[in-house]
Amino acid sequence: MREDAWFKDVLPDFRILSKSELPAGMDGGTAFTTVCINTALYLPWLASQCLKYGAQIRRGNVKHISEAAEMHHSGKRADLVVNATGLSSLKLGGVEDTTMYPARGQITIVSFEAIPPR
Repeated sequence: MREDAWFKDVLPDFRILSKSELPAGMDGGTAFTTVCINTALYLPWLASQCLKYGAQIRRGNVKHISEAAEMHHSGKRADLVVNATGLSSLKLGGVEDTTMYPARGQITIVSFEAIPPR
């Protein structure tokens, strides 16, 4: 857990949990209000919505970000490339984002009835 988390100023109710709030064996934790998206369900739905409105989805492997522009379905060079490579941006040519670092997280499902009132 990084106390200097980049998102601390953008998430509502962000706070670092005190040691007394942590389960045994845990070194650190945070609490904040957010939305949770199940990507296994959301991404196929999102792709279906894109297809429904005429988008074409192309898959492939590229070594450099500039190669993505050549994958346009028309055979012409794309005007826009959206880089959503995540951790792959560490090694993708033309991007090589050395500020990216992997973080391991934990998802906990909590029923609203279990949250104590403030």
